[in-house]
Amino acid sequence: MSKRFCQFWCRPQNKAVFSCTDCGKLVFDSVAFLCSPCSDRQHARETGHTLVKVKEYLQTMPSELLEKEVAGGSGVAKVDQAGRGGGGDTPRSTLLVDDCENLCVDDVQALASTLGISPDTPVNVLSIFGNTGDGKSHTLNHVFFGGREVFTTSGTQKTGTVGMWVAYDPRTRTLVIDTEGLLGVSSNLNRRTRLLLKILALSDVAIYRTRAERLHNDMFVFLSDASTVYCEHFSGELQREREQYDITVCNRVML
Repeated sequence: MSKRFCQFWCRPQNKAVFSCTDCGKLVFDSVAFLCSPCSDRQHARETGHTLVKVKEYLQTMPSELLEKEVAGGSGVAKVDQAGRGGGGDTPRSTLLVDDCENLCVDDVQALASTLGISPDTPVNVLSIFGNTGDGKSHTLNHVFFGGREVFTTSGTQKTGTVGMWVAYDPRTRTLVIDTEGLLGVSSNLNRRTRLLLKILALSDVAIYRTRAERLHNDMFVFLSDASTVYCEHFSGELQREREQYDITVCNRVML
């Protein structure tokens, strides 16, 4: 049988020491393999998992996986350099809402199919906002996708993101939303502000990305507007949706 290598963060990949079926259920289609450092990092967040030494797991490997090994297959899901499952497919983002406030997916099923997940998959929603050219897309690419350019970046101060783009990170079970810059050139500033407010209302975690040593006044103005709009327009609608679909809400976080 071939050697097993870690499927998580280490680059280049270390030799796997542990196997974890619980992580496998979360991220892959089968068991997950981890080196010691990645196991410590993963299980600091995911507690209650049962770890088995790789050697012991291979000795008791299920027969159907063993048959795949003999046939030349690995019998386990692969991950690419971004840490995503799915047979090594390159992660990708898709346009969720364009700059004219048009929803660019037909329904939940279409969005889930594009992202490669089930429509009933429980997810967290994380969005990032900030001024144009402050590295929002670059930050998301490196934090969630191992540096792959899942979200388009720009090497200049001109905006590289138009509209709202979304990608799925199976490792953290998070819908990651990249937004248009606050100070970018726009034909309709009110329209862009409405877009950002809608995304912020749906987010469990919101990140404000800045390169400045001090926080800009426009950030506080935007957050004040967001709070007012949420209370007046979004709160009631979201509460009805939560009750209708029995959605558990975590505490919202601003980073």
